Amino acid sequence: MVDIEREELHILQNGLKNFILKEKSRYMRSGENNQNLMKYRGLKFSINAENPREILFVVRIAALEASFRLRDGIKVLGSLGGDERFVYQWFIFNCDKSLMKKAATCSLKTQKSSVNKHSATVEIKNGIFRKPNA
Repeated sequence: MVDIEREELHILQNGLKNFILKEKSRYMRSGENNQNLMKYRGLKFSINAENPREILFVVRIAALEASFRLRDGIKVLGSLGGDERFVYQWFIFNCDKSLMKKAATCSLKTQKSSVNKHSATVEIKNGIFRKPNA
């Protein structure tokens, strides 16, 4: 299940990266160097499902990071500078929403299972150190 989530995130990440590169190269002047496009090679995409009511997708470009709502693609936290509009355009026009929701549900399931494991170990530890009732 984790491999499926990684594969979906990888597909979404590559889709976003290709969209930004295509849009940036469209507006470049002829003869301009492509060095400024190199920063998009390090683009990272992840899904943050800590709050099940408002699931976010996180985009990191170079040293900048921003979180966007999965519902409508609006930026909630952080900044990407001028690249935020490309992320929003990608979400509205080119993003595969079904794939995004599938990745979000997978990450939500893994988030729940990890929380349940942690809470179970806390309950066991509290049970060991309790005084027996006399």
